[in-house]
Amino acid sequence: MVDIIIEGGIVVTMDGSHRIIADGAIAIDDGMIIEVGPRSTVAKLHKADCILDARDKAVIPGFVNVHMHSSEKLVPGLIDDLDLYPWLQKVINPMMMNMTEEDCYWSSLLAQLEMIKSGITCFSDLFSSPVECLLEKLVSSVEASGMRAVLAREIFTKDSLPNELAVSVSDDIDEKMTADTIRQIKRGKDRSGRAAVRFGLGGVSYASRSLMSRVRALANELDVGIHVHVAECVEELRYLKREKNTTPVRYAHEVGLLGPDVLCAHCVWVDSEEIRLLAETGTKVAYNPVSNMKLADGVAPIWRMLEKGITVGLGTDGPASNDNLDMFACMKMGAYLQKVYSLNPAYLPSEKTLEMATIDGARALQMEDQIGSIELGKKADLTVINLKAPNMTPVNDVVKRIVCSCVPSNVDIVVIDGNVVLEGGRYPKLDELGTVKEAKRRAAKLIERMYG
Repeated sequence: MVDIIIEGGIVVTMDGSHRIIADGAIAIDDGMIIEVGPRSTVAKLHKADCILDARDKAVIPGFVNVHMHSSEKLVPGLIDDLDLYPWLQKVINPMMMNMTEEDCYWSSLLAQLEMIKSGITCFSDLFSSPVECLLEKLVSSVEASGMRAVLAREIFTKDSLPNELAVSVSDDIDEKMTADTIRQIKRGKDRSGRAAVRFGLGGVSYASRSLMSRVRALANELDVGIHVHVAECVEELRYLKREKNTTPVRYAHEVGLLGPDVLCAHCVWVDSEEIRLLAETGTKVAYNPVSNMKLADGVAPIWRMLEKGITVGLGTDGPASNDNLDMFACMKMGAYLQKVYSLNPAYLPSEKTLEMATIDGARALQMEDQIGSIELGKKADLTVINLKAPNMTPVNDVVKRIVCSCVPSNVDIVVIDGNVVLEGGRYPKLDELGTVKEAKRRAAKLIERMYG
């Protein structure tokens, strides 16, 4: 007897053979996938305590959101139509300096509820706040939501902040944030085993050489990865050329930051030599198309990175620079943006786009042995999509329809770590209305502190 069998759906495995099983089934026990195959075969081998009917549905690996900021969930929609740096100054900097520990918890939890409804089962968070014991709050929110997460906080020095913000933090703020990160890493995974912690940096343009070197050394010592913004906007490129006579990726390479355990968010403004450096060092890239469009950052040359063998995952970025946490929109816009920018409709086909949102996202987080595809021995992180909705009819090619036509309301069931966290669009074990109410209350108070 196994815990769960999902049966009758189109199983899109995203495994090495890209198998698609038309009338498939998945047996789950103790949080793991123990059988994948035709429904008739699985039914002969296993009985289950719980049968989930996936007829007229597609079962795919849960999406892996490789770059986001759950810290932004309380402040979307405040100010639009700005470039990155003015937007940071007017929205994000005041936000992060006024958040309390409890604000951090509720902002993260609300973001996770939205992500689950978009079929996201694992996310990589780069949280922006000087709150000293931040990561403990984020781990608690992951335990409450049922999601899987790779958590990091942006470590910065006091002198990297604008003068009006620097007065609000202690001289050793970087030491305190580093200590918080080390403390949580040494504690290991949370009680659920779903939350891991790595190091985070805001960006190479405003992180000192000494800070980047120290983070690199600590990551090596503790055997964890690094999450950092790199080459997001043209102003960053111009600044490094003017002040250091270099460019973002070159600078990161010069200080020894790059490597297979590093996830570089954005990489919009990179040249062919920098793409070669990313490839040679095995550095991973997070592609955030919707956010890049909103802030007019530019278009990351993803097709050139893929040609060089760079692992690229897909990210929503923060809910204030994207306005939601919709992975379907990121897939569609991400694919279409590459086509129009390259003037080649063949670039970033649906099959590769879905890889970026699943197995390549897992590779970007060095978790491909655990998640990202539907295979024996992997964790049962799955998303079930309703194919009977008008926007999904007719199906024709299931992968193309998922990437180009699907919306979050088509998500019917989400399973994470073998637990059903969403069914029929509802959370069996979470108080959605209560979370929304508390987050709304806290958002109003936070915004009052920011601009009052």
